[in-house]
Amino acid sequence: MIKILLSKLYNLGLNLWYLYDEVLRTKDVLPAHVISVGNLTTGGTGKTPLTIFIAQKLSIERKVAILTRGYKRKGKGIYILKEDTPLMKWEEVGDEPYLMWKKLRGNVPILVGKNRYETGQIAIRQLNSEVLILDDGFQYFPLKRDIDIVCINQNTLIHGDYLLPRGNLRENFSALKRAHILVLNIKGDTLEHHALELLEPYKKPIFVMKYEPVKFYNFEGQQMSLNSLKGFDVAALSGIADPKSFIDLLTKLGITPKEIITIRDHNIYPLPKLRALLKKFDYVVTTEKDLIKYPPFKNLLALEIQVKIENEDKFLKLL
Repeated sequence: MIKILLSKLYNLGLNLWYLYDEVLRTKDVLPAHVISVGNLTTGGTGKTPLTIFIAQKLSIERKVAILTRGYKRKGKGIYILKEDTPLMKWEEVGDEPYLMWKKLRGNVPILVGKNRYETGQIAIRQLNSEVLILDDGFQYFPLKRDIDIVCINQNTLIHGDYLLPRGNLRENFSALKRAHILVLNIKGDTLEHHALELLEPYKKPIFVMKYEPVKFYNFEGQQMSLNSLKGFDVAALSGIADPKSFIDLLTKLGITPKEIITIRDHNIYPLPKLRALLKKFDYVVTTEKDLIKYPPFKNLLALEIQVKIENEDKFLKLL
């Protein structure tokens, strides 16, 4: 009952926020092409993998930088993660910026800071960036964008959800009318055409996104093929917003974990417990975002995934 009331108060605050943005706010404008990748929920939609995907594709021909706030980071001020940036602890910048830096191998700079206008100016002046990608930028109203992309989890769309704190929605689905492009993330599932029907009234371009497993690897970069874990005793560990999708991917690879451990998104599993788990099982499989948080255990493996977008060429042309 309390959460229902708090959700109603949250909704009231949202409407006041919209009114302020529409009537009183003066938006900052950057002299670059600004693309926001965001969502309506507190996580689990795939915005970070999509941000990496877009950065990889656009950086082939243009100078791209990613602007992110660094959720739950311990470091203060602005960080610029580039190819020549000295190795640091992930806690300083947050798990998602650190993962993006590692995945992109420094080829696309990551600027971590609360004020995206400020980090955007740095990217333009110091790095000559032409395209700025806002990671988790849909609710960042102070900065004008050229393209707003919203990622939607297919299961959330079909089954519905409530506003915070009763549910996980930051905004109601009606906020999708602000978007320019909708990306329906089916992850490892089958596309439900009802989900497309639910998005059609918004009259926006809709693209279907899914995850494709690539390989397993440990902290030191040692790689294993997708079928190499069959016959071994395996445990699964994840600290992401949608742990079920991770387990579903393992299941489709023919891997049935004998123990499944889930922790809250952006959190870590206590090291003594992890060491005990690694002794108990041949391998412990986790996500790429989780792997960066732990010491280099040989039998702690991440499942690498890559994003696949249907009609990829058409999607990229809209950017």
